[in-house]
Amino acid sequence: MQCRGKKSTRRSYILTKLLCFTGDIVTAEYAEKIGLVDQVVPESELKGVVAELAKKLASGPTQAIGLYKHALHQSSHMDLDTSLLYTNQIQQLLVTTEDFKEAFTSFLEKRTPIFKGR
Repeated sequence: MQCRGKKSTRRSYILTKLLCFTGDIVTAEYAEKIGLVDQVVPESELKGVVAELAKKLASGPTQAIGLYKHALHQSSHMDLDTSLLYTNQIQQLLVTTEDFKEAFTSFLEKRTPIFKGR
């Protein structure tokens, strides 16, 4: 997955509007090419790919993932300075969490972190 800049986001928004307005059918490959979807997999592999992604997200620092998801959405409606201030505040909050301490400790100990969502 990628974080996209404003120019690419605007392009994706324009393409999405065009597709909604025209009702054109979009192939999976074209949807991936224009950034409408992140990944295309064969139908036979879909359940496994989704399960693997869900497992990866669930075993990660869920509090941080949730806050970053919220921040990405909110910052898309802010100017750059406000967005930087907002995300900085979130980072300051996250460095006080148990999951941050676990990530730091597990890195020093060269082991896989065990996150608890706190």
